[in-house]
Amino acid sequence: LCIIQADAATCAAGNVSRRGDRSGTKDSGREEMKVLIVDDDGDILKLLEDILLLKFPSIKLASAKNGLEALDLLKAQKDDLPQIVLSDMKMPVMNGTELCKIIKSNNKDIKVALMTAFNETSGCFDEIFFKPIDFDALFNFIRNNWT
Repeated sequence: LCIIQADAATCAAGNVSRRGDRSGTKDSGREEMKVLIVDDDGDILKLLEDILLLKFPSIKLASAKNGLEALDLLKAQKDDLPQIVLSDMKMPVMNGTELCKIIKSNNKDIKVALMTAFNETSGCFDEIFFKPIDFDALFNFIRNNWT
């Protein structure tokens, strides 16, 4: 697991600091947005973290390599849950659909979006992003769910 926090300049330079301080930074005066990214591919995790930090400098990101690790993180942060979980479908230990069902059974307020290259039609997800990801659509999903 890693929690990523960095300012846009640090991220753009490729020097993303883990557990850094970005106090006082907000996007559009909104409350802090927390997103959990779940993917077994470390390169995809890094890419998504970097892109989201560039687009939303005040976003707070956490990542997990599979569904079980994501659930462990959610349990550990039960008083500070993310508003959005972005999950890959095919992962070891627990896939995206299983993860979504467990999250929704415990907290229907968390928005769960699937990232997949497969034809997935599960009714569990709030949004499905087919790979390659349409980042404008992803950005809109985040904006629309920023509380």
